[in-house]
Amino acid sequence: MPGKSKKRSSRRASKVAEVEKVVVSDPEEEVPSDTSKESSEDTGEEIDTDCLNIAKDSVMEEKELSQNNDDVDDDDEAAEEAGTEAAVEESTEEKDGDADEAEEAMAVGDEDNVTNENDDQGENDADVPTEGEVSDGTKPTETEDNNDDDDEETAAAATAETKDSSTENAAAEDKKDSSAAAENTCEITLDLSEDESMDTVEPPVKEKQPTEEEIQERLRRKRLLQEMEERKIDYDADETVEVDADPEFDTEDEVVEESEDFKRYWETVVESPQDFAAWTYLLQLVEQEGKMALIRRAYNSFFKRYPLCYGYWKKFSEVERRKNNVNRARKILERGVRAIPLSVDLWMHVTDFYIKHYKGPDAGVQKVRTMFKRATKAAGEEFRSEKLWKKYINYELESKRFAAVLETYDNVLTIQTQYYQNFFVEFSEFVNGHNPADLLKELEFEKAHTEARESIASDTSKKAADPLADGKSAEDDLDEGPPGVEDHEKPPTEEELKHIRLQIINKRKEVYNETEQAVTKIWNFEEGIKRPYFHVKPLERPQLKNWREYLDTEIVRGDYNRIVLLFERCLIACALYEDFWLKYAKYMTDHNTDKARIIYQRACNIHLPKKPNIHAQWAAFEELSGNLDEAAVILERLDNSLQGMATIKMRRVAVARRAGKLDVAENFLRSYVASASKEKEELFYTRKLAWFLYKLVDKKDEARQLLKDLIVKNNSEVKLYSDLIEMEFHSANVGSTEADEQKAMEAFDIALDSENLTEDQKFSFSQKKLEFLEDFGLDVKRLQKSYDDHQKLSKLQKKRQAELATVADQPPSKKAKTDTNGQIPVVQPSQASTTLSNGARYSTSAATGAAASYTTASTQAHAHQAAYATGDPAAASYYSQQQQYQNHWNYSQQHPASGKSSDQYNNYQQWGQYYGGSR
Repeated sequence: MPGKSKKRSSRRASKVAEVEKVVVSDPEEEVPSDTSKESSEDTGEEIDTDCLNIAKDSVMEEKELSQNNDDVDDDDEAAEEAGTEAAVEESTEEKDGDADEAEEAMAVGDEDNVTNENDDQGENDADVPTEGEVSDGTKPTETEDNNDDDDEETAAAATAETKDSSTENAAAEDKKDSSAAAENTCEITLDLSEDESMDTVEPPVKEKQPTEEEIQERLRRKRLLQEMEERKIDYDADETVEVDADPEFDTEDEVVEESEDFKRYWETVVESPQDFAAWTYLLQLVEQEGKMALIRRAYNSFFKRYPLCYGYWKKFSEVERRKNNVNRARKILERGVRAIPLSVDLWMHVTDFYIKHYKGPDAGVQKVRTMFKRATKAAGEEFRSEKLWKKYINYELESKRFAAVLETYDNVLTIQTQYYQNFFVEFSEFVNGHNPADLLKELEFEKAHTEARESIASDTSKKAADPLADGKSAEDDLDEGPPGVEDHEKPPTEEELKHIRLQIINKRKEVYNETEQAVTKIWNFEEGIKRPYFHVKPLERPQLKNWREYLDTEIVRGDYNRIVLLFERCLIACALYEDFWLKYAKYMTDHNTDKARIIYQRACNIHLPKKPNIHAQWAAFEELSGNLDEAAVILERLDNSLQGMATIKMRRVAVARRAGKLDVAENFLRSYVASASKEKEELFYTRKLAWFLYKLVDKKDEARQLLKDLIVKNNSEVKLYSDLIEMEFHSANVGSTEADEQKAMEAFDIALDSENLTEDQKFSFSQKKLEFLEDFGLDVKRLQKSYDDHQKLSKLQKKRQAELATVADQPPSKKAKTDTNGQIPVVQPSQASTTLSNGARYSTSAATGAAASYTTASTQAHAHQAAYATGDPAAASYYSQQQQYQNHWNYSQQHPASGKSSDQYNNYQQWGQYYGGSR
């Protein structure tokens, strides 16, 4: 046991020696717990509290282990700052050693005891540093006098050496070893591999490095913010410049936390962008939370769907302005007036902004006037624009620009507004209350002054010639000017000024009368407009009717500017009604195709993103304009937005086909078949694909196989059997071979052998088989066999019809009738032939469940062929000739002794050329 204890002591001493900085007090003096604090205060050094606590815990542990005579298994750590006293002692060398002596050695720091223990542990064990040890590792000479002066001197010396050493270490930090790198710290590096009881010191946490994506995002944000600050555009000078939304962040490192309420409302509007109420709740929420990034995100997303809500443009701008973001607020207003240029209220808010808040380099009266001119040009012709005009007039009156006021009145008096009468009254009062010289330009005033003098002189001359006059001369009525002054240079008299005012008013009176007549014509329509602003709520029917009649009236009158203005006004209140957009686009197509394209873009991209009809019309417009690729893109976007609409999908196929891209059209159809989720969809698209392959890309065998495979899945679908048989009719021509006829017979047999078709349906297909062989067959034996089979079906059909007539107690008109030729009785069919999706016509009475007609072969073929050839003179002529032959065929069957039927039938192939020609 002593040997084992000695090894453990040696190991612990080795670990303690690895402490880089431990400063102890005088070995002769006992070091209390507070001495280290006083010593550190004298030396001016900071104490590492963690290191000191570790030392104290180690001492107490050694005491307890020594007193209990137990082996010491824990490693001791002790460290103090420079100028402080600490002691680290190991447990006794032997298990029954003197505990008091070990305690005294650890508390007082007796150098001899420590040295003896180190000698016992081995020459390689590290010594415990004692008080006064400095950074160079040397020891001071021991003295027996330990007074306060010596302590102060020692502390001062240690402080000076510590400072010098710290300066040197700072200058050569990368070159010195770790023991001299940190003068004022207690760094402990222990080997924990041998003692699991030691506490693990966690390495310092490294700062998280940004990823490549984060770096790119910061660069992107920085670039956008720079562009926003550097881009200076005069929107007034160039209204065609596109105005984009500013970035939602203020700095490139900005991170905004989204609340749970925001996430919930945001998810709602993303999933249902047409939910206007959800948008309003979201905008209220972001304004309450006050996070500008989220406010911008919400408003900008809202305006993509509802740009006609002028009140929200005002609110968004005010939020930015209150945050002192004047440039952002100005840009928001610019976006607003471009989205809804006829909004009088929004333009009034814009002019207030430029009067009160705008501080740009061009701020001032001239800038405000420019904005008023823009406003009146854009929205001044609106019927309810009187507020904007009055605001403009009052602004010029306050600026005492009376000539500008008169010019503004000249403009407003020509416009059909609701308060046109009030404007004329106010105009008259304005003219009578001001000097005409302040209202007119210099040349205009001189001209008016001359005319006034001449008019007054003429009136005076007439009075002088009147014998009833008061005897005053013309010269008495005129004021004499200063000597040497010409008449035109004389200042105007009061009478002349009055005459000039009257001239100004009378000149505008004519314009006013014309405006009054125009307003009278539209007054009833304008009174019917109860909601001129945008709202998601539906309009009442009387208002919709009023808008339609108003538009039709203006179109008849033919004033292009008035028609465009009325359409724009209508499409604010009726923005969600597809028919008004179509009416506007159709009108504009006849006048300006570029503007018509813009109308389609506004309707489809903003207000009606999921209305298929107007998208299809837009695609047709682009196709007519020669932009086939653009038409394809429009339909593709609509197809992605409204998945599952067969009309859109087939329109895409048609556009690709007309563009000559048959491979693209074929891929469309194949993808539709593959992605069909319902049986009806698969049935529809497969039939379309089969006919496409058969008619357009000459893949007839694949087309037949598609239908056959689909018949296996849908064996009760009559349309598939009909399509397969109709293909054989299309394939028959003058060059048909036996193999071609065999394929046709296979198609007929699939229908006739099916267990899922009714007897009436089979009878109809048997009738078509007989017709095919009569028209295009090459083998008379096959024709004869088909005829016999059909006669059997006819008898069964007759029997069924008789039973049905008896059970249903049909009236006499519905019962069997006898053919006038004395042949087999006939039940007249109740349904006529119908038209297939591919344009072919044939009887579908069996497919619809009605009783099929039955008759002799001759009358059957004749009836069906007559129906098939309806509306086609060439086919009618052909079937007339065919009927003559068929009568001969029936005759030869009844009189086989004639021996002519075989020769006549050998000429049957000639009729194939007619069928082939008609195809």
